[in-house]
Amino acid sequence: MSKSTLIPFLSILILISCSGKKKKTTRGKSESFQSPSQTNFESNQNKIVFRSNRDGNYEIYIMNSDGSNQTRLTNHIKGDFPHGFSSDGSKIIFNSARDGNDEIYVMDIDGRNQTRLTINNVSDFNPQFSLHNLNIIYTVHINGKNKIFIMNSDGSNQRKLTVNDNWDGNPQFSPNGLQIVFVSKRDGNDEIYLMGLDGNNQKRLTNNYASDFIPQFSPDGSQIVFVSRRDGNDEIYLMDLGGNNQKRLTNNYASDFIPQFSPDGSQIMFVSDRDSNYEIYIMNLDGKVQRNLTKNMKWDGLPQFSPDGSKIVYVSSMDGVGDIYIMDIDGNQKVNLTKFDGDDDRPQFSPTILTHPDIISSLN
Repeated sequence: MSKSTLIPFLSILILISCSGKKKKTTRGKSESFQSPSQTNFESNQNKIVFRSNRDGNYEIYIMNSDGSNQTRLTNHIKGDFPHGFSSDGSKIIFNSARDGNDEIYVMDIDGRNQTRLTINNVSDFNPQFSLHNLNIIYTVHINGKNKIFIMNSDGSNQRKLTVNDNWDGNPQFSPNGLQIVFVSKRDGNDEIYLMGLDGNNQKRLTNNYASDFIPQFSPDGSQIVFVSRRDGNDEIYLMDLGGNNQKRLTNNYASDFIPQFSPDGSQIMFVSDRDSNYEIYIMNLDGKVQRNLTKNMKWDGLPQFSPDGSKIVYVSSMDGVGDIYIMDIDGNQKVNLTKFDGDDDRPQFSPTILTHPDIISSLN
């Protein structure tokens, strides 16, 4: 399997291996399953969706950003894997093998109306909503290779965007929803490409003998941050949208990966093992002032900014099993939100609901 497939899930695998099958201490009684009719969600803002095995297998839960009202949304013998919210915060998109293989589903944020969008005999995964929920991009595993597909938000008009004979994956929409950045092995190794919403104008952005992967757009869509091994190990780089001005931001013998921009685009957060274990770091856009935010001897990873950029939600094994924590952007005020038996991971904030007249007009 390609490294660009493995790296985004490396932190999950490390967390699982850390918690493993050890005896878990009883830290709190898990809330019983609440049906959608029992759950009251007055607002879809300031929510965190996450995954937990506290009730035996991995299911999808939701809670307020202060950890209150933790509610189980899915209840199936097969595991469910959340991939985030729709852009208006009203839906949660997720993977489930409940019907025999990995398929893509959506549901309301209270767990109602769980709907299967993909129906086939192959694995569909890694879905993402576009701006204003017009489309969903996702990856399909066909004949041992990954391909990028797109469909309407209701599951209709499913179509393949990458048609070459090699591996394509890790797609992400641009902030305006009109372009897609992705990784492909079509030229021999993992490189970063850009294409239009219809799959046309596929352009290679990186070109070297090492792997480039995990691309992410800046909030204004003008830059892309990514990971490269061109200098011998996993380091974080930055480039313009067209692939110009590629600049190395981190420089050490450890692995730096999973970079993401802050909501205002002024900082980049990432995970590194430079201090002997995985910790969460942040740096300025030019790579300066790199600082460790978590600073402990346990595993910390899977971070995500709050929509306003003031908080970071993440996973830590600091209390023996995987728990979801929240902290200020400077690393202060760390709070454990999930003090239950079992492992909790994949936390993602609901989006801030804003209107973008300039973007809306570009879609008309």
